[in-house]
Amino acid sequence: PNSETPPAMEMVRQAAFFKSLQDASGSSKALMDAARASRERAAELLKQAEALKAKRQAMALAAVPDIASTATAATGSLQPTSSTGQQPVLATSSRVAPQMLSVVGAAMENARKSSEVSKDQQSAAPLAPAGLGSMGEEIPVWRVVADEPVNVRAEMSITSALLARKMPGMHLRGHQVSDWIQLVDEPGFVVIVGAATGNLLLERVDRATPSATSAALAAARDAAE
Repeated sequence: PNSETPPAMEMVRQAAFFKSLQDASGSSKALMDAARASRERAAELLKQAEALKAKRQAMALAAVPDIASTATAATGSLQPTSSTGQQPVLATSSRVAPQMLSVVGAAMENARKSSEVSKDQQSAAPLAPAGLGSMGEEIPVWRVVADEPVNVRAEMSITSALLARKMPGMHLRGHQVSDWIQLVDEPGFVVIVGAATGNLLLERVDRATPSATSAALAAARDAAE
């Protein structure tokens, strides 16, 4: 029995060694399987991301006609029509984006100009002869006799904030305060005589009272001299 002990121990050691090799091989295979699964999952996620990107690009291109129709409604026309009477089709999205930006910018600029024009231009029809204020006082009526629009200022100073502009021929209601007219139908003041030119800008027309405008004109000319 003693002579058989060393071979038995050797066999045990060899069995343990082979078992460790099998375990290591199994672990390596499991790691390789996990790595392969990870690669496959990454490839699947990449495909999903590309599909989502393509879907978003398609949605953006589909929204271009809606933007074009909105801009066309705001400006009246998107661009000149072709000889067949149809709008030319834009070839690529790289051409669409700059044109859409220019159209939207033009629409905003037209809206701003329209707002200024509607604010400046009012009916030039004569008002009632004078009218009465809330306290029953008579409110004089003035007509713009200048060749160019006159400015409505926030205060009685030509450097104060500009509130509006009144076109030639328009009628205003207001009280004279020194060389200015304080409007009653809206905030602001309008100078009677131009400080730079000495020309008469406003003339009272509610009744024949040339003394008011003449006095204001004379005062302005004296100040200029």
